[in-house]
Amino acid sequence: MKGFDFLSHCNKRIGDGNNTRFWLDIWKGDRTLRDAFPRMFALESDKKISVAEKMVMPVDYSFRRPVRGGIEQQQLIDLASTMDSVSLSSSHDRWRARRDCLPTRVNLIRRGVTLESSICPLCLSCEEDVHHVLFQCDLARAVLRRVCRWWNLDWQLWSSFSDWYLWFSSIRISFKVKSLLEGVFCVAWWSIWVLRNRTIFDDNPPTRSVLFDDIVSFSFNWCHNRLPFNNKSVVKALFGVCYVLLWSNWKWRNKILHANPDELQKAKHEDIFPSVHMLSLFWLKKRSACSSLNWDNWVSKPYIA
Repeated sequence: MKGFDFLSHCNKRIGDGNNTRFWLDIWKGDRTLRDAFPRMFALESDKKISVAEKMVMPVDYSFRRPVRGGIEQQQLIDLASTMDSVSLSSSHDRWRARRDCLPTRVNLIRRGVTLESSICPLCLSCEEDVHHVLFQCDLARAVLRRVCRWWNLDWQLWSSFSDWYLWFSSIRISFKVKSLLEGVFCVAWWSIWVLRNRTIFDDNPPTRSVLFDDIVSFSFNWCHNRLPFNNKSVVKALFGVCYVLLWSNWKWRNKILHANPDELQKAKHEDIFPSVHMLSLFWLKKRSACSSLNWDNWVSKPYIA
């Protein structure tokens, strides 16, 4: 068997992805991603990055320069499509790299929960799945259009995360500014989801007119306390904060559903944001703050931060 490379004919079971190299191990298909997407591998700044590290950020986040058109753009599209079906698991939890895990009405009905309607509570016109509530609903489109105007970008009509990601990957701005912009979109989606929940469960839901102002304020607070942008864990921090916020919202929603009649009104009017804010900043405050951001610049021209 001289010259036979046994390992090259084996597929790894990746588990939580911490011990599997994204580009160099055979874990997706019958060859390495380095061989399947050579142009993408050439752009990668961390050739030995693990699957776990790669899955918590956009595929091109660790590239040394933006992806160009032609073959590079096509390989990026194909790679992103390949990653849509990837699942990572551990002994404690299981999460999927498909952004369709929110308890929307369509998802709840799919899971066997009895609801009066699957219609979106914000527009009352279409079924509420994750793509509708965050992209296709009139409110979501208005918010995302305003975010693009704020950042001096051309708005496009996205219908899913895949559409948005392809647009986001094609933007020619600096790595630092692009990281900021991604954070703003995450805050915008979270804010839409919060408004949606409060529309359902709160007797006095917040007005939509202040939604964009809240997005500007919340995103500034996070970016002002962000990690240095040459540290890849900044993305983990951003997603960590967003997941904490979504989890707290879901916990608040369950508390309302299971509250006793005499506790229901108190549960509905509970303000969860102060505790979420404190827990998030507990971690962030130990990291170096960015002194280059100031409020006036953030409101008027965030893309030159």
